[in-house]
Amino acid sequence: MSKGFLIFAQPNDKTDYVAQAELLKASIKKYCNINDVTIISEFEDDDAKNSTWKIENRWKAYELSPYDETIVLDADMLFFRNVDEWWNKFSKYDMFFTSDVLTYRNETATSVYYRKTFVKNKMPNIYTAFYYFKKTQKTEAVFKLLKSITLNWKSYYRIYLKNMFQSGQSFDLNMALAIYLMGLEHETTDNTMVPTFIHLKPKMQNWDKPSESAASRIPLYQFDDKFMLDSYMINDILHYVEDNFVTPEIKEFFNVSW
Repeated sequence: MSKGFLIFAQPNDKTDYVAQAELLKASIKKYCNINDVTIISEFEDDDAKNSTWKIENRWKAYELSPYDETIVLDADMLFFRNVDEWWNKFSKYDMFFTSDVLTYRNETATSVYYRKTFVKNKMPNIYTAFYYFKKTQKTEAVFKLLKSITLNWKSYYRIYLKNMFQSGQSFDLNMALAIYLMGLEHETTDNTMVPTFIHLKPKMQNWDKPSESAASRIPLYQFDDKFMLDSYMINDILHYVEDNFVTPEIKEFFNVSW
């Protein structure tokens, strides 16, 4: 069965997600042996043409992926490790999601600052910055429901997220709602921390005094073929979030320029 990575990289006025996706692709090819990558940046029927965050096309992952087994990634991520062995675990499932993420200190992130709607409405705590799916009838059904949620999110949120209505849509929340409505949470997650990634959103770092920016507070150092965030080695996938994290040293390390 074919295996590969799918990256949505539709640019907006602020961020060149295509450039970020190419950098991510270079990092995958540097560390992984299973390293086929497809980047999607244009859509014939663009549901996100009037959107800033460009999440409205992401329900199309099932139909657009050229692979039998797919890992979907956010563009603003970098690999600093090999994940080839993860595919063996994923292959036992139709879909599998990241459900716990790490701080830059490699601790489990415990903050719910960005997840209040999840908590109040008891939604599955999943992250779509890294998730896996196999092309099966069950997975196809999830994506059909996901399409309906994405295109009619206000109606779904009002009906199913009554304990805390979210004023803007989130793809994490859309997918969590689809998994919840189909009763698939326990078939698509576990507590083994695979997959996981370092999530650099500032209010997820378990700081006593949170900052508005992680990149400005956490220094990045390079030692030969390793990078460190402050005094902590980066040995995982990194979701850097803030555009200014990508330094010339990072680009040179992965042999990418823009």
